[in-house]
Amino acid sequence: MLQAEPLILNDFAANAWALTRPNGTERLRPLEGSIPALEEVGTTCLIGIGSGLGVAVIMRDGAGRPHVLPTEAGHCHFMSGCPELAPVLAGLNDGRGPLTAERLLSADGLAALYRWYAAQERCAVRGTLPAEIARSAASHGDRAARLAVDSFATALWYFAGNMVLAYGAWNGVVLTGSVTAALRDLLRQPALTQHFMLHGPHRRALATVPRATVELDHGELEGATQALLAS
Repeated sequence: MLQAEPLILNDFAANAWALTRPNGTERLRPLEGSIPALEEVGTTCLIGIGSGLGVAVIMRDGAGRPHVLPTEAGHCHFMSGCPELAPVLAGLNDGRGPLTAERLLSADGLAALYRWYAAQERCAVRGTLPAEIARSAASHGDRAARLAVDSFATALWYFAGNMVLAYGAWNGVVLTGSVTAALRDLLRQPALTQHFMLHGPHRRALATVPRATVELDHGELEGATQALLAS
């Protein structure tokens, strides 16, 4: 029917392909430092936080050709090397096995953090959607929501720093997804972004990595187009 083998894409890899189109950097909104160098030779990491957690890697070779590496990094076990998160990780461990990155860094993960902190603070939960939790946190009247958002951002930046080291994504990190959109302004706090700079020999290098957000309303369709053109 197709007269050729079909091109089959991982759904989040398709979102990454959408950023390879000409002038793809124009949609980026900086979070820290300059805009990630999507069109330069090197590697960029795209992290999407919504109903799940997606990670894909965008690479430009020496000839400027784009390549996308799909991953299942969202299903990795969340690494517990961040002391600030130790009580939270212990509190969220419900016996269903090791805590994966996706169980923590997703809409459900943010809601679980909020419920856990509300139980610790003995206060009511005022919402379960990311936008509702973000509003409660921004009002400064809901301590549980604020703690939940701070812990979420700490975990996200810690995870993002590890992804840069794992994939050599020195050109930058781009965050997308509904949870990113809801928390964007809260993610920029220096006290939280510092967790991106992991302690170790590459701490200074991580401090120079650009970070930005992007909204991809039709990322899968745009990405499928770019992938077909590239093939």
